[in-house]
Amino acid sequence: MSKIDIVFGDWSDDGHGKYKRVTVSINITKEKMQDAYLSSCKKFGFNLDDACRDYEDSTMPDELYNILVKENYPDVERFDEDEYSKTMDTEMFLEILMWWIKQSYPEFKWKKTKGIPTFNGYWDKKLNLSFGYGLFS
Repeated sequence: MSKIDIVFGDWSDDGHGKYKRVTVSINITKEKMQDAYLSSCKKFGFNLDDACRDYEDSTMPDELYNILVKENYPDVERFDEDEYSKTMDTEMFLEILMWWIKQSYPEFKWKKTKGIPTFNGYWDKKLNLSFGYGLFS
């Protein structure tokens, strides 16, 4: 298995600049994973990148919910519990995204894993320091 990061939020920093990287282990190549994602978008007539697209909009779109119900998404009833059950976070979005990919590549396997260790910074106990701060203007 290889590792890949899935990035949620404004990774290009052309808006609010907030994002989260989630590392997952996968059993296929990045390219196969991308192709499977695009195939599922075509199959379902919906792109997941249209979900939670606007600033502070974390609600699952009805169109996505209807697809999940129709396609027997595991534990879909949890989205009917109360008015907040369709509020998505990165964990829920990740689960749906991985399921989405699997719909076009059934052999796809994944698991959430820890990211690649960072050498320095980020409050590291041994090397909590920054290299080359002045390199950026």
